[in-house]
Amino acid sequence: MEKKYTHQPLMWRIYDVVTDIAYVSFAVYSGWFVLATVFSLQGLCKAQFNSEQEKRITDEKNSPDKESDCVTP
Repeated sequence: MEKKYTHQPLMWRIYDVVTDIAYVSFAVYSGWFVLATVFSLQGLCKAQFNSEQEKRITDEKNSPDKESDCVTP
C-alpha cells in the first residue's frame, strides 16, 4: 500500500474541511440538529482516520527495520 500511497495535497484537505463545514452549517441552519451532529462526527472521524493513516505510513517508511525490496534466495 505504501508504494502506491501519496500524501493528500494541502488544497484537497482545505476543500475537504470547507465542504464539511458547509454541510454542518446547512444542517444547523435548516434546524436539523441531529443531522448536523452526525455530519460533525463524520468529519471528525474522517480527519482522525486520515491523520492516523498518514502517521502510520510515514512511520513505516522511516522505520530502520524495514526490509529491503531485494529478495535474496
